[in-house]
Amino acid sequence: MFLASAAPLIGLAGAGVSAYSQIRAGREQDALARTNLLSQQQAIRQQGAIALMQSRMQEISAQQTAQALAIDAQNERNAAEYESRAAQENIRRQREDFSRALAEQRAAIAARGVVDTTGSPLELLLQSAEDQAFSEANARAADEMNRRARFTRASGLDYQSRVAGLNRGSAILAGMAAKQQVTTGLTQASVNYRSERASAVGQYWGAAGTILEGASQYGTRRSQLKQITTPKL
Repeated sequence: MFLASAAPLIGLAGAGVSAYSQIRAGREQDALARTNLLSQQQAIRQQGAIALMQSRMQEISAQQTAQALAIDAQNERNAAEYESRAAQENIRRQREDFSRALAEQRAAIAARGVVDTTGSPLELLLQSAEDQAFSEANARAADEMNRRARFTRASGLDYQSRVAGLNRGSAILAGMAAKQQVTTGLTQASVNYRSERASAVGQYWGAAGTILEGASQYGTRRSQLKQITTPKL
């Protein structure tokens, strides 16, 4: 009789133990989900920071390279213009020197009473003029070759500068992608956390259901026991 009367209480106690186990499991699962979330967030932020730092360093390096190459290209053009002006000035001075030397030469020939339009004096003057023309032609050719070489190098440096600029753009895009990956990763981590926490909440609801079911069974058994133990009139 004692066991029969204690059965409802035993059943209710069993329901309480089961509910407690479910609550404890829910808490552990909730704590684990929270730990996983924090761990994932930390890893995502660290990886994002590293990727962003790398892209920023690449951006700065590419920008500095592009600027340095652009300066070198301009220096080549400036040098070409400076050297060309110097070459033209040398040609002008050589022509003036030749004109003076030619005038002196003709004066010397005339002083000796020689006519400078015939014979050896004429050949000498013609040879001097040809030598001067040849010297000027060589100087102009050398100047033109130097200008072409300088501007060709400047064009190559300009191209390399543009490539470096494109690399800078790629680094900027990589930084933007790194930021987006962090945002996406954090969002996914939150989704995973909510999914895992939903299981923990399910444990809490299960515990509530167990308690309600135990209480219901306790009431039913108490009612049945009362009917059994109550003497019939």
